[in-house]
Parts: sequence; structure tokens; C-alpha cells
Amino acid sequence: MIDKLYVDVETNAISYYDPNFKITLVGYQEPGQNVKQVTDIKNLPLCKELHGFGNYEFFVCRSQNYPIHKFINQKLKLHLFDENKRWALGSALEFIGKLNHKFLRQQWENLKYTWASVPMEYLKPYNKLDVLAMDWIDQWFEGKYSTKQYNLLQETNQHICELSWKGLKVDLAENKKQYIYYKELTETQHHSLLEKADINWNSHEQVGKVLHKAGVKLPRTSSGQWATNKVVLRDRKDHPLVTQYLDWNHNMTLLDTFIIGLHNKIQLDGRLHPNFSFATTGRYRCSGPNLQNLPKPDKAPIRKQIIPETDDSVLYGIDWEQLEICLIAVCYNIPKLIEEIKNGEDRHQKSADKFKIPRHDAKQCNFATFYGATKYALTKHNLDPDTTGQQFINYIHSEYPDLRSIHERIKESCKTGQITNIFDRTRRSTKFTELANFLIQGPAGDLNKMMLIKTNELGRLYESRPYLDIHDELIFTVKKEEEKEYLTNVIQKSYNSIRMEIQRWFNVDFPFDLKYKIKRGLNYGELKEL
Repeated sequence: MIDKLYVDVETNAISYYDPNFKITLVGYQEPGQNVKQVTDIKNLPLCKELHGFGNYEFFVCRSQNYPIHKFINQKLKLHLFDENKRWALGSALEFIGKLNHKFLRQQWENLKYTWASVPMEYLKPYNKLDVLAMDWIDQWFEGKYSTKQYNLLQETNQHICELSWKGLKVDLAENKKQYIYYKELTETQHHSLLEKADINWNSHEQVGKVLHKAGVKLPRTSSGQWATNKVVLRDRKDHPLVTQYLDWNHNMTLLDTFIIGLHNKIQLDGRLHPNFSFATTGRYRCSGPNLQNLPKPDKAPIRKQIIPETDDSVLYGIDWEQLEICLIAVCYNIPKLIEEIKNGEDRHQKSADKFKIPRHDAKQCNFATFYGATKYALTKHNLDPDTTGQQFINYIHSEYPDLRSIHERIKESCKTGQITNIFDRTRRSTKFTELANFLIQGPAGDLNKMMLIKTNELGRLYESRPYLDIHDELIFTVKKEEEKEYLTNVIQKSYNSIRMEIQRWFNVDFPFDLKYKIKRGLNYGELKEL
């Protein structure tokens, strides 16, 4: 098959176009090249480098007859699709690597490659996943990814973008039900607040004056106003007016952000199509809407709005169990903690029993200490910094003497300005907390990437599929007729093979199996552990 290479005489753009819409490339000539004056198009610098990558037939065209010109609002754009209309970022990088176009590399910060990543019907607005592509390439050019990370991300991105363009189904009846409930609730609460003080309760300045007058002791902001942010007010919830205000404010957030906001993000096909981009830790972040920030079911019923793809399907949620403490043991290489996990000991419960505090507080104090926090960071978990706070830190360090040397190594990395985790990903920073956190959060994100790839590999013959990636949890929409088989042959088989997958991708011998929880439900808010 002969591909066509278009040269736009108005914009200086070169486009490689496949009529079957398999792959399309739009590129710009180096500055100073005037396409109108070139008689032999094949001698243009970019065309020369394209030669050998495929067989081309060259054409000259003008913008008004060139539909792809609509998308040229930057100096360079790449539109890459594979045969299944999945995003092919790996192909883009392979292409750029073969191209080895010095000008493109040198001018990267100014040019910014962008990719269309979904079928044409979803390209409104066009830049659906531009941020993901630009983040990826930025970091690739900076050398943050090794070959191992490159291979993992190349394959993951096809699947994560498929999650976006296939989208999620929303229960509109549940959305309307929640809207009516929270609308009435917030109006009642607001009316009650107005009876206390006839002010604008959305104004922090006016709220601060009212609370101060009511006897609430508030600190001043840098501008001299009374501070009324949530962190300040949560410590003053013993005052009834503060509690009343916080409740109203919380419910208004649920209404505006997670009910009205979610409804406004539903597209013409009746689904949510969230955008995904990279966080510096290596995890995916979600926006438009941010489904990773939905309140937990015990806080609000918001998640009930997310339902399976079809009426004859259910949702499955797979979440790693004790993942963070397991990764701390392995990534920090703490032999004693590794042995405790192998023996089934509960590190958080041991700390809770030692200091007579709830397990949740002990868990947070454990993590804070492992990440190198000071005694003052433990005050938020009801530990006095000069007594029990310092005792807690001393206790953890006495339990794991290797921890101090680990923290010293991280401090040395702060001086060099970068650190590499066990899965060969590098982060550049001079901040201790960012590097210490990255050593754990990076591998945690990679584990989910491996499972997303594996479940797609094993689930090719099923209509059931991965539905959403939320932090350490993968959500699946599963056909009821396939339920038993898909659970056994895809989900459990994938998650039981995690040590082999780690070995396969990164050649790392993980010292123990990772446990996981399986939850099932008719919607995302009612998932129950099996």
C-alpha cells in the first residue's frame, strides 16, 4: 500500500496520511524552508528522513482543502492511532527515534508534541489527552524513563487511554435523586445559618468575623483577616456554629462538585470520559472529572452514580491489601519488616497496642516515621511532640535500625538532585519528602500498570473489561454470564501472577506475594468484599 505525504504550501506542514485512518502525522519544516519554492518535495529535510520508513507518494495541497489543518494550532502535532484506534504512543516514540530530527528535539519546549488519542467522535475538544502525551515526552527527553519503564508505559498507555474513550456509564436517576436530596439539605442548612447571621456564608472574611464574634478563637491570615480554612476550623468543631458551617460547606461541595459537576461532564454518548495524565510519582492523575477524588462510600453516596457498562453486568473492584507497608519493606530494603510481613504480623496493630492509640492513628504515625517526618508531624494524630511523639519515632527506629541509614541515603540523593526507585524510574528533586515518597508511590503505580496490561492480555476473548483505574484499585465491568470465568481466568490469574510480572518487566525478585481484596457490587458505591 502506498501512503500519501501531503505538503501544505500555506502552513509549511507535512502530513503523512493513511486513508484507513491507521496513522496520521503532521509535522513542520525547519525554519527558513519555503515549500512553495521547493520543486522536489522529496528533498525537504523532513521528507528525506521519512524516506525508508515507508513508501510514499507526495502531494502539494492547500489548507482549505486539508481537513487536518483544523487541528494545527501549535507548531507540531502528531496524531497516532493503531489498527484498533487505540493510542499508539510507543509507535510515536519509535518513529521519533528513527527520525532523529535534531530541530524537533532542540525546540521541544517550544513545539510540544500532542496526540489525539480517541476516535474522531470524541475529539471535541480535540486535546482530550494532550497533557498525558506531553508529560510523557517531556520526561522521556529528560531521561526519567529507562528502557524498562519505556516498555511498561508504552503498553499501559494504550489501555489507559482506552479506559478514557470507552468511558463510564452514569446512573442518571441516581444522580437526580442525589441532586434533589442535597439541594434541599443545603438550602435548609443555609437558611439555618442565615438565622444565626444574615451574611454571605461563602465569604471567608464575613464568616471569620461572625465566628470570632461568637467566641471562636481564630488565627489571623497574612492579610490580617480571621483564618477560616477547613484545617483551622476542624480543630474547633466543638463549637456548634463551626460544626454547622462545616456541615453546610461539605454538603455544598458534594452538590456542586460531585453531583452537578459530574452531570455536567457527561458527554453526548451519555458517558463520562475522564482525562488521564502523569503525576511526578509515576501514578496516573484523573481530571474532567476527577474520579480518583470521589468521597468514600461511608462519607457520601456519590460513587453510586457509577454503574456497569450494561444492565446485565456487575462491577468488581480489586484493591491491594497492606500495599504501602509492603512496598516500604521492599523498596527501603528493611529485612526485619520483610520477615514480619512474611509471617503475617500487623505492623500497625503492634504500634497501636504499644502506644494505646487507635490502629488508624498508629498506621498514619508509622508511615510518617518511615517517610522521615519529625515529631511535630505526629501531633495531628494526638501524639504530643515532646513526649509520645518523640517516643514513637524512637520506637520505630529501634525496631528497624536500618531506617536511619536509609534516610541518610535519601538526604544524599537530595544533594545530587535525583533518585531512582527499584523499578528503574528516576525523579529529580532536592526535597527529602518528595524523594522518600517517590520510592514507594512510583512502584505502587507501576503495579497497577502491570495488572492493567495483564488483565487486558488474558481478557481479550471476553466482553468484560477493565473500567477504571483509581490509585491502587482497578475497577472492572463484568458480564454476569462471564462472571465466574472472568473472575477466575482473568482477574485472579492476573493478580496471583504479580511476582512473575514484576520479574518479567523489571527483573526484580519480589520477596513475598502481595495480597488483594475482591469486591463486587451493582454500582461503584456498593462494592462488598467477597
